[in-house]
Amino acid sequence: MAKNESVDFFLRFLRERFQVFREALKAFLQTVALEDRNNKVAAARKVLTALDDLKRAIAATDRPGWIGALEDKFDWYTQVVAQGQGDAGLQVLQCIIGASSDIDRQKWHFTDATESVAIDFTAIYDEYYRSSRVPELFDELVTQLEQIIDSGEIDSLQTIKALEKLIATIKKNSRGDLFSTKGAWEFTQLLFKNVAIDVLESVPGLKHFVKGLRKTMSELDLEMSQVHDQIRQRLTESAKADLPMLAYHPLLLPAPKDDTESDGILNK
Repeated sequence: MAKNESVDFFLRFLRERFQVFREALKAFLQTVALEDRNNKVAAARKVLTALDDLKRAIAATDRPGWIGALEDKFDWYTQVVAQGQGDAGLQVLQCIIGASSDIDRQKWHFTDATESVAIDFTAIYDEYYRSSRVPELFDELVTQLEQIIDSGEIDSLQTIKALEKLIATIKKNSRGDLFSTKGAWEFTQLLFKNVAIDVLESVPGLKHFVKGLRKTMSELDLEMSQVHDQIRQRLTESAKADLPMLAYHPLLLPAPKDDTESDGILNK
Protein backbone atom coordinates (compact mmCIF):
# COMPACT_ATOMS: atom_id res chain seq x y z
CA MET A 1 0.00 0.00 0.00
CA ALA A 2 1.37 3.44 -0.95
CA LYS A 3 2.52 5.62 1.89
CA ASN A 4 0.06 8.41 2.64
CA GLU A 5 1.97 11.55 3.69
CA SER A 6 -1.18 13.30 4.88
CA VAL A 7 -2.05 10.44 7.21
CA ASP A 8 1.52 10.36 8.52
CA PHE A 9 1.42 14.11 9.17
CA PHE A 10 -1.88 13.83 11.02
CA LEU A 11 -0.61 10.96 13.17
CA ARG A 12 2.49 12.93 14.11
CA PHE A 13 0.28 15.88 15.06
CA LEU A 14 -2.02 13.65 17.09
CA ARG A 15 0.87 12.02 18.94
CA GLU A 16 2.30 15.43 19.76
CA ARG A 17 -1.05 16.50 21.24
CA PHE A 18 -1.13 13.24 23.21
CA GLN A 19 2.36 13.93 24.59
CA VAL A 20 1.32 17.45 25.63
CA PHE A 21 -1.61 15.93 27.50
CA ARG A 22 0.61 13.40 29.28
CA GLU A 23 3.02 16.12 30.36
CA ALA A 24 0.13 18.24 31.67
CA LEU A 25 -1.22 15.24 33.56
CA LYS A 26 2.22 14.60 35.09
CA ALA A 27 2.49 18.23 36.17
CA PHE A 28 -0.96 18.06 37.77
CA LEU A 29 0.00 14.96 39.76
CA GLN A 30 2.95 16.88 41.16
CA THR A 31 0.69 19.68 42.46
CA VAL A 32 -2.44 17.81 43.56
CA ALA A 33 -1.03 17.05 47.03
CA LEU A 34 0.11 20.64 47.64
CA GLU A 35 -1.83 23.19 49.68
CA ASP A 36 -2.03 25.96 47.10
CA ARG A 37 -5.49 25.62 45.56
CA ASN A 38 -4.77 28.16 42.82
CA ASN A 39 -1.85 26.10 41.55
CA LYS A 40 -3.93 22.96 41.60
CA VAL A 41 -6.74 24.60 39.65
CA ALA A 42 -4.26 26.04 37.14
CA ALA A 43 -2.65 22.61 36.62
CA ALA A 44 -6.06 21.00 36.22
CA ARG A 45 -7.07 23.58 33.62
CA LYS A 46 -3.93 22.79 31.62
CA VAL A 47 -4.98 19.13 31.58
CA LEU A 48 -8.43 20.17 30.38
CA THR A 49 -6.93 22.32 27.62
CA ALA A 50 -4.71 19.46 26.50
CA LEU A 51 -7.67 17.06 26.53
CA ASP A 52 -9.75 19.50 24.51
CA ASP A 53 -6.98 19.88 21.90
CA LEU A 54 -6.69 16.13 21.67
CA LYS A 55 -10.44 15.63 21.46
CA ARG A 56 -10.86 18.21 18.70
CA ALA A 57 -8.30 16.41 16.56
CA ILE A 58 -10.31 13.17 16.53
CA ALA A 59 -13.73 12.34 15.18
CA ALA A 60 -16.23 11.55 17.92
CA THR A 61 -16.46 7.90 16.81
CA ASP A 62 -12.68 7.47 17.17
CA ARG A 63 -12.25 9.07 20.59
CA PRO A 64 -11.17 6.65 23.33
CA GLY A 65 -13.49 6.53 26.32
CA TRP A 66 -10.87 7.72 28.80
CA ILE A 67 -10.86 11.22 27.25
CA GLY A 68 -14.48 11.91 28.18
CA ALA A 69 -14.10 10.35 31.63
CA LEU A 70 -11.08 12.49 32.50
CA GLU A 71 -12.60 15.62 31.00
CA ASP A 72 -15.73 15.28 33.14
CA LYS A 73 -13.75 14.61 36.32
CA PHE A 74 -11.26 17.47 35.79
CA ASP A 75 -14.05 19.88 34.95
CA TRP A 76 -15.76 18.92 38.21
CA TYR A 77 -12.47 19.19 40.10
CA THR A 78 -11.78 22.76 39.00
CA GLN A 79 -15.18 23.77 40.32
CA VAL A 80 -15.09 22.08 43.74
CA VAL A 81 -11.43 22.34 44.75
CA ALA A 82 -11.65 26.11 45.05
CA GLN A 83 -14.56 25.60 47.43
CA GLY A 84 -12.39 23.48 49.69
CA GLN A 85 -14.01 20.07 49.09
CA GLY A 86 -11.69 17.77 51.02
CA ASP A 87 -11.94 14.62 48.91
CA ALA A 88 -11.71 16.32 45.51
CA GLY A 89 -8.07 15.38 45.06
CA LEU A 90 -8.74 11.77 46.02
CA GLN A 91 -11.61 11.46 43.57
CA VAL A 92 -9.66 12.88 40.66
CA LEU A 93 -6.72 10.59 41.50
CA GLN A 94 -9.03 7.58 41.48
CA CYS A 95 -10.27 8.59 38.04
CA ILE A 96 -6.68 8.96 36.76
CA ILE A 97 -5.70 5.57 38.19
CA GLY A 98 -8.72 3.95 36.55
CA ALA A 99 -7.77 5.40 33.16
CA SER A 100 -3.99 4.98 33.44
CA SER A 101 -3.76 1.52 31.87
CA ASP A 102 -5.84 2.64 28.87
CA ILE A 103 -3.70 5.75 28.50
CA ASP A 104 -0.49 3.71 28.63
CA ARG A 105 -1.82 1.29 25.99
CA GLN A 106 -3.17 4.00 23.71
CA LYS A 107 -1.90 3.65 20.14
CA TRP A 108 -2.84 6.15 17.48
CA HIS A 109 -3.41 4.50 14.13
CA PHE A 110 -6.29 4.52 11.68
CA THR A 111 -6.65 1.64 9.27
CA ASP A 112 -7.41 1.98 5.61
CA ALA A 113 -11.06 1.43 4.67
CA THR A 114 -10.16 -1.74 2.78
CA GLU A 115 -8.61 -3.18 5.93
CA SER A 116 -11.66 -2.42 8.05
CA VAL A 117 -13.90 -4.60 5.87
CA ALA A 118 -11.44 -7.47 5.49
CA ILE A 119 -12.47 -10.89 6.83
CA ASP A 120 -10.09 -11.86 9.64
CA PHE A 121 -10.15 -15.66 9.50
CA THR A 122 -7.69 -16.07 12.37
CA ALA A 123 -9.58 -13.76 14.73
CA ILE A 124 -12.90 -15.48 14.02
CA TYR A 125 -11.35 -18.91 14.53
CA ASP A 126 -9.66 -17.86 17.79
CA GLU A 127 -12.92 -16.42 19.13
CA TYR A 128 -14.78 -19.71 18.86
CA TYR A 129 -11.87 -22.07 19.48
CA ARG A 130 -10.74 -20.41 22.73
CA SER A 131 -14.29 -20.43 24.12
CA SER A 132 -14.78 -24.14 23.34
CA ARG A 133 -13.63 -27.24 25.22
CA VAL A 134 -11.37 -28.30 22.36
CA PRO A 135 -8.05 -27.30 24.03
CA GLU A 136 -9.09 -28.97 27.30
CA LEU A 137 -10.15 -32.17 25.51
CA PHE A 138 -6.94 -32.36 23.48
CA ASP A 139 -5.00 -32.11 26.76
CA GLU A 140 -7.16 -34.88 28.23
CA LEU A 141 -6.55 -37.05 25.16
CA VAL A 142 -2.78 -36.57 25.48
CA THR A 143 -2.90 -37.52 29.17
CA GLN A 144 -4.83 -40.69 28.36
CA LEU A 145 -2.40 -41.67 25.60
CA GLU A 146 0.57 -41.11 27.91
CA GLN A 147 -1.08 -43.27 30.57
CA ILE A 148 -1.53 -46.06 28.02
CA ILE A 149 2.17 -45.92 27.08
CA ASP A 150 3.26 -45.77 30.73
CA SER A 151 1.02 -48.72 31.65
CA GLY A 152 3.51 -51.16 30.15
CA GLU A 153 0.69 -53.15 28.58
CA ILE A 154 1.83 -52.54 24.99
CA ASP A 155 4.44 -54.97 23.68
CA SER A 156 4.64 -53.56 20.16
CA LEU A 157 7.41 -50.97 19.73
CA GLN A 158 5.76 -49.87 16.48
CA THR A 159 2.49 -49.09 18.30
CA ILE A 160 4.32 -47.16 21.02
CA LYS A 161 6.15 -45.07 18.43
CA ALA A 162 2.87 -44.39 16.60
CA LEU A 163 1.25 -43.19 19.84
CA GLU A 164 4.29 -41.06 20.70
CA LYS A 165 4.12 -39.47 17.25
CA LEU A 166 0.43 -38.76 17.77
CA ILE A 167 1.08 -37.16 21.18
CA ALA A 168 3.83 -34.96 19.73
CA THR A 169 1.59 -33.96 16.81
CA ILE A 170 -1.29 -32.99 19.09
CA LYS A 171 0.97 -30.99 21.41
CA LYS A 172 2.52 -29.11 18.50
CA ASN A 173 -0.65 -28.34 16.56
CA SER A 174 -3.72 -28.40 18.82
CA ARG A 175 -3.31 -24.75 19.82
CA GLY A 176 -2.29 -23.46 16.43
CA ASP A 177 -4.37 -21.94 13.66
CA LEU A 178 -7.46 -23.52 12.12
CA PHE A 179 -5.45 -25.57 9.62
CA SER A 180 -3.07 -26.93 12.30
CA THR A 181 -5.81 -27.84 14.78
CA LYS A 182 -7.99 -29.45 12.14
CA GLY A 183 -4.95 -31.34 10.82
CA ALA A 184 -4.11 -32.63 14.31
CA TRP A 185 -7.66 -33.85 14.79
CA GLU A 186 -7.85 -35.51 11.37
CA PHE A 187 -4.50 -37.22 11.98
CA THR A 188 -5.83 -38.46 15.32
CA GLN A 189 -8.98 -39.85 13.68
CA LEU A 190 -6.99 -41.50 10.90
CA LEU A 191 -4.62 -43.27 13.29
CA PHE A 192 -7.37 -44.50 15.57
CA LYS A 193 -9.68 -45.67 12.79
CA ASN A 194 -6.96 -47.55 10.90
CA VAL A 195 -4.70 -48.85 13.66
CA ALA A 196 -4.86 -47.81 17.28
CA ILE A 197 -8.38 -48.69 18.39
CA ASP A 198 -8.21 -52.29 17.19
CA VAL A 199 -4.70 -52.78 18.56
CA LEU A 200 -5.43 -51.24 21.95
CA GLU A 201 -8.77 -52.98 22.42
CA SER A 202 -7.08 -56.32 21.81
CA VAL A 203 -5.03 -55.82 25.00
CA PRO A 204 -7.16 -56.89 28.01
CA GLY A 205 -5.35 -54.57 30.40
CA LEU A 206 -6.16 -51.50 28.29
CA LYS A 207 -9.93 -51.87 27.97
CA HIS A 208 -10.59 -49.27 30.66
CA PHE A 209 -8.19 -46.83 29.00
CA VAL A 210 -9.77 -47.34 25.58
CA LYS A 211 -13.21 -46.73 27.01
CA GLY A 212 -11.95 -43.36 28.27
CA LEU A 213 -10.34 -42.62 24.91
CA ARG A 214 -13.60 -43.27 23.08
CA LYS A 215 -15.45 -40.94 25.45
CA THR A 216 -12.88 -38.15 25.04
CA MET A 217 -12.83 -38.49 21.27
CA SER A 218 -16.62 -38.48 21.15
CA GLU A 219 -16.66 -35.22 23.12
CA LEU A 220 -13.90 -33.79 20.92
CA ASP A 221 -15.85 -34.72 17.82
CA LEU A 222 -18.90 -32.84 19.14
CA GLU A 223 -16.86 -29.76 20.14
CA MET A 224 -14.94 -29.64 16.85
CA SER A 225 -18.20 -29.97 14.93
CA GLN A 226 -19.76 -27.09 16.86
CA VAL A 227 -16.68 -24.89 16.42
CA HIS A 228 -16.68 -25.55 12.68
CA ASP A 229 -20.39 -24.80 12.43
CA GLN A 230 -19.97 -21.51 14.30
CA ILE A 231 -16.99 -20.45 12.18
CA ARG A 232 -18.69 -21.48 8.97
CA GLN A 233 -21.86 -19.57 9.83
CA ARG A 234 -19.88 -16.46 10.78
CA LEU A 235 -17.71 -16.57 7.67
CA THR A 236 -20.67 -17.30 5.42
CA GLU A 237 -22.38 -14.20 6.77
CA SER A 238 -19.21 -12.14 6.25
CA ALA A 239 -18.40 -13.49 2.79
CA LYS A 240 -22.05 -13.66 1.66
CA ALA A 241 -21.31 -17.12 0.32
CA ASP A 242 -20.81 -20.66 1.58
CA LEU A 243 -17.23 -21.86 2.12
CA PRO A 244 -16.89 -25.59 1.35
CA MET A 245 -13.39 -25.69 2.84
CA LEU A 246 -15.00 -25.56 6.29
CA ALA A 247 -17.04 -28.71 5.83
CA TYR A 248 -16.68 -30.96 8.86
CA HIS A 249 -16.41 -34.73 8.61
CA PRO A 250 -17.66 -36.46 11.78
CA LEU A 251 -15.67 -39.09 13.62
CA LEU A 252 -16.45 -42.67 12.62
CA LEU A 253 -14.61 -45.21 14.74
CA PRO A 254 -15.16 -48.95 14.41
CA ALA A 255 -17.64 -50.29 16.94
CA PRO A 256 -16.13 -51.52 20.20
CA LYS A 257 -15.29 -55.22 20.17
CA ASP A 258 -17.12 -55.63 23.46
CA ASP A 259 -20.36 -53.61 23.41
CA THR A 260 -20.84 -54.10 27.15
CA GLU A 261 -17.64 -52.19 27.74
CA SER A 262 -18.56 -49.29 25.49
CA ASP A 263 -21.76 -48.10 27.15
CA GLY A 264 -22.80 -47.12 23.64
CA ILE A 265 -20.04 -44.52 23.27
CA LEU A 266 -19.19 -44.01 19.59
CA ASN A 267 -20.91 -47.23 18.64
CA LYS A 268 -21.47 -45.99 15.13
